[in-house]
Amino acid sequence: MKKVLPVRTQIRIPPELHARLAEEAHKNESSLNDAMIFYIELVFKYQSENTKEPQRTPRIYQEFIEENISISDQTIEKIATKVAEKLKDEE
Repeated sequence: MKKVLPVRTQIRIPPELHARLAEEAHKNESSLNDAMIFYIELVFKYQSENTKEPQRTPRIYQEFIEENISISDQTIEKIATKVAEKLKDEE
């Protein structure tokens, strides 16, 4: 059976978010990659458990990020808006 390898990708993230993820990885004795995967999976879990909101809006993502990641409000707003725009484009 052929082994399925993970997909390699590069991303650009704000320095504050990188620092926060690196800090979380260090605290949990894991890699930066593991921290990123953990938080991405957490977002998907949050989405599946919070189906009361019929549309994906910046507010949903902003609340999630505020509760789970300590970054500036301005950065949260930018991330939430970009995510909502991207999801809207995909519909």
